[in-house]
This record gives sequence, C-alpha cells and structure tokens, in this order.
Amino acid sequence: MMLPDENQSSTNPRPEPETLVKGSVEPPRRAFDQLAIFLDLDGTLAPIVPTPDKARVSSATIHLLERIFIACHGALAIVSGRDAAGIERLLAPLRLPYAALHGAELKDPNGEIKTIDVPQDKLSEIVAVVEKAMASLPGTIVERKSLSVALHYRNAPQFQQDIYRLAESALKDHERHFEIQEGKMVIEIKPRHASKGAAIKHFMNMVPFQGRVPVFAGDDLTDEAGFFVVNALNGITIKVGEGPTIAQWRLDDTEALSTWLHTLFVVKGHSGDRVSTNKG
Repeated sequence: MMLPDENQSSTNPRPEPETLVKGSVEPPRRAFDQLAIFLDLDGTLAPIVPTPDKARVSSATIHLLERIFIACHGALAIVSGRDAAGIERLLAPLRLPYAALHGAELKDPNGEIKTIDVPQDKLSEIVAVVEKAMASLPGTIVERKSLSVALHYRNAPQFQQDIYRLAESALKDHERHFEIQEGKMVIEIKPRHASKGAAIKHFMNMVPFQGRVPVFAGDDLTDEAGFFVVNALNGITIKVGEGPTIAQWRLDDTEALSTWLHTLFVVKGHSGDRVSTNKG
C-alpha cells in the first residue's frame, strides 16, 4: 500500500494568476542523467477531447517518450488522473512507471504496484448515487474508475453547479475515505490524501529519480499539487494551456509541449546547448 505523505495537504494549492514567469521555457542546464521527468497525460500529452475514451497520444509522441526514457536511464514517469488501465492503453506499447488516479495507485520503476486502500463498498454507494442523479442530466458522463469516480460535464457545461452539488451530496458520510477533486469540466471523487505532489515525492525517493532535478508538466488543477512539490525541490514546472498556476513556465498546448520535449531530447542528447520555446 502506498501511504500518502502526511505533510502533503490533500487539497491542491490554489494557483495565483500573476506568479507565472514571462518569457520562454528553457530546458534545465543539466544532462539527461541529472533529470527526473514527470508528465501528465490528458491535456498535456494527449489533447482534450469530448469524452475520455476518445483521447489519444500520437505515435510520434510515444516514440519520443521511449527515446527520452532511455536517455534519462528510466527517470521518466507519468502522473495522471487516469487509472492504470487507461494510462497503459494510451501509451501502448510503451510501458513507463506511473502514478495513476492522482497518486492513489503507483507503479514504481521495478514494476511493483502500490495503492491506497479504498473501501470498494463505499465507492459503489457513491457511484450508485451519482449514476442515478446524472441520468437526468443529458450530456454528462459518469466514469467509474478502480479507486474513484469522475463526473464529466464537458458536453453539458450548464450543469456545472448541479454536478458540484451532487458530488458534495454523494460524499456525505464518506469524507473519511474520499474527497472532491475539481478539474477542467470534471468533478472527481477520489481517495482522500491522494495527490500528484505526494506521488512525485514518492518517486523522488527512489532510484533512478533520487538525487535528480525534477521536471513536471501538467495542465489542470490537480497538477498544482505536483507543481508545489517540484517548485519546493528547485525543479522545473510547466503549465500547459491557459489558467492561473503556481508553475514557473507556460506552453500553449500539447503540440507545443511535444515540440519542447523533442527539442530537449535533441539538445540534451547531442549538443548540450540551451534552447528556448516561446510561451503562450
């Protein structure tokens, strides 16, 4: 079982709109064997799409990730809100270490799986409540995951407040085990204390991540906990897309991040020089 860091708040730090550094995203002045790279999936490596099952990571990006994984001697991990099956489907045939479900489930570099204990009967009660209520909200989607449930309203934004109130209601009597995680057009009820920040801390205490400079890119509110930890470790944080953040840098979209990662690979893998990619 992966225990959460008791010093890591389960509530994501609220981003401040004016903290973002202006200018260009500069690759860290370190060789690949000194970097620990952490990447979100949806909205970061995979473009946001109307429904989660339609998301795709391009074959070119998967190939690039494989090359980076080799170049940094395995110090590359995915940190995502998706469950393990969803991560592996999007990246197939590539297999990487990952933190799934906002850090509730972790596959370490040795392939060992660690999860936070979740009472499945309580989760099933929550799912039953939200499925019944959301059946009357056309365009909304209930996504049952192994340790959480996501309430999507991307195709029905008029129900945002209804969805949030529903999540709060469904969570009553279950706050000991679960909590609400807000995201882009989604409300998720996830294991309490699971966070991307705690997951990154866990990785940073393991070989080959240990002792390296962390780099983390993400696009959503759940990624702010990861930005908080990586900033505290004097690492590099990159916000993909719009919105306030505590990240140091910004890139416009998933394509811009892929371009930046490719440039980073070429520079670190061959010349050792520095390059820049314009921010949005």
